[in-house]
Amino acid sequence: MAENAAPGLISELKLAVPWGHIAAKAWGSLQGPPVLCLHGWLDNASSFDRLIPLLPQDFYYVAMDFGGHGLSSHYSPGVPYYLQTFVSEIRRVVAALKWNRFSILGHSFGEYSGQELTGPGVGLGGKDRSCCPTPFPCTYEICKER
Repeated sequence: MAENAAPGLISELKLAVPWGHIAAKAWGSLQGPPVLCLHGWLDNASSFDRLIPLLPQDFYYVAMDFGGHGLSSHYSPGVPYYLQTFVSEIRRVVAALKWNRFSILGHSFGEYSGQELTGPGVGLGGKDRSCCPTPFPCTYEICKER
């Protein structure tokens, strides 16, 4: 990790995807309830560097860089960046982390992606969802149907 890493950062992750990798950062307790942090449009996971240290540290926070953002690989030339593509990326990250139940903390476009992820017909079957309006962080409890 870099010397100027965010306070409390415990690891930087690279998750393999067909077009390269999705980069992510992790903070908090590995044994704590997982929280996936989703950044806004044209931003990156570092947007959570100052926020996460202020939150309870008994959670396990993972902030991902969407494809083409931050340290994540760009899509192949000609492949557009669509909302549903980002939702698919979130699913890949959740699968790689082997999370069945987690919360989402999203800002702006990240919050919108979280809403799409938990919406009807998307595949994760949202439960116990709650929302607060942007620009404030939003949290959703979602449970993967088995």
